[in-house]
Amino acid sequence: MGILPCSNLRRTMQKGDRVKIRPHHDVWMMGDRYGTIEKIGRKYIHVVMDTSRMTRKFTESDIMLVWEHKYDD
Repeated sequence: MGILPCSNLRRTMQKGDRVKIRPHHDVWMMGDRYGTIEKIGRKYIHVVMDTSRMTRKFTESDIMLVWEHKYDD
């Protein structure tokens, strides 16, 4: 698993991408740390959280893109 820093992420984000919430956010402290992008608006990115299944709005600086390495056998 790798994490991409937030500089100009909006250009690389797509619906369905996995994201991780930054530790400074209250949602992270409550245990909702990972989610999937549902919608990308002008100001906010809407994310469906894994733990609570709630849709939450974040700014670009509140999230990090996450990707998993897939290895061929």
